[in-house]
Amino acid sequence: MKVVKKVYNNNVVLVINEKGHEEIIMGKGIGFNLRAKETFDEAKLSIDKTFVVEDEQSINNLPDILNTIDYSDIELASDIIKQGEKVLGYKCSTSILLTLSDHISFMLQRARQNAFFNAPLEWDIKMLYPSEYEYSLKAVELMRERTGIKIPD
Repeated sequence: MKVVKKVYNNNVVLVINEKGHEEIIMGKGIGFNLRAKETFDEAKLSIDKTFVVEDEQSINNLPDILNTIDYSDIELASDIIKQGEKVLGYKCSTSILLTLSDHISFMLQRARQNAFFNAPLEWDIKMLYPSEYEYSLKAVELMRERTGIKIPD
């Protein structure tokens, strides 16, 4: 059984797991009717994703980030990270979720306004990190499919 520490919204809840570590659990509607200090049965909730909190800064920044990022952008970032780990063969820190979600959210806002800019380091990144660059093109394609927005490479 886990204990609710804080309900951020209907889709994101901060909990204390059985080992006493903080986790962020996500899923559509999982925070509905949950209260702080309440225990709950995970099997009764539709938890899509669980992230272990690695640092206090992630928790401190969470309310601000959740106020500016749609849940769908967090799901998109999570899927990009998971697929990237499989394709590239390494494990990312769970703290990257919030950073990438924020980045994607801001990029989508700019894309909706057709406010694009050149990436001056693109050639360097392409040469120094060819596998990561190739995966980034797949991630952009996934974002296009999910959002229906024209996003440049």
